[in-house]
Amino acid sequence: MKHYLTFQDDKSDKFWQIEVSEDSFTVTYGKTGSSGQVQTKTFDDEETCLKEAKKLLSEKLKKVI
Repeated sequence: MKHYLTFQDDKSDKFWQIEVSEDSFTVTYGKTGSSGQVQTKTFDDEETCLKEAKKLLSEKLKKVI
């Protein structure tokens, strides 16, 4: 699973990306055009990882709406 979101207005131009790989996910975020900051989180199993990744993505999408 991989999702890439962008946000742009008069004051901001940023991105947020999440990529799930088995029992871990990596979130990359920052100003558009930069390499951004990277955070990786590892879980006990793939199911828990996917559940947490979907939860995080859902929270990001709610902020946009």
